[in-house]
Amino acid sequence: FARLYDRHVQSLYRFIYAKVSHREVAEDLVSEVFLDLWRILSQRTEEIKSLRGLLYKIARHKIIDTYRRNKRRPTESLEEEGVTDGEGLATSSNEKHLSDRGRGSERAVVLADAALLLRHVKKLK
Repeated sequence: FARLYDRHVQSLYRFIYAKVSHREVAEDLVSEVFLDLWRILSQRTEEIKSLRGLLYKIARHKIIDTYRRNKRRPTESLEEEGVTDGEGLATSSNEKHLSDRGRGSERAVVLADAALLLRHVKKLK
């Protein structure tokens, strides 16, 4: 199995990375593909005609599952919450609602921290 892994890991990684465009996601999916292959090989008694074909079939299913999971999970943007990466803070409708309850300064601190975090994240390679 180790020789099989060594023979196919790079090409499988490139295939998955081309589809998902995220290094960490591609690495995780490659691991999952080989785990699934291990399970299949340990349970099957019949001969597999093409291990490479099976690997890529599993990989395609993993990629599809990843896109389905991400489609169901709504994403939230810091900009939608009123955070900008500039020096000033944007005002959101939520902030106005909170300030009516006397928690506007609390929201301003959270927005300032989020803006600082966003500035630093954008500097990352």
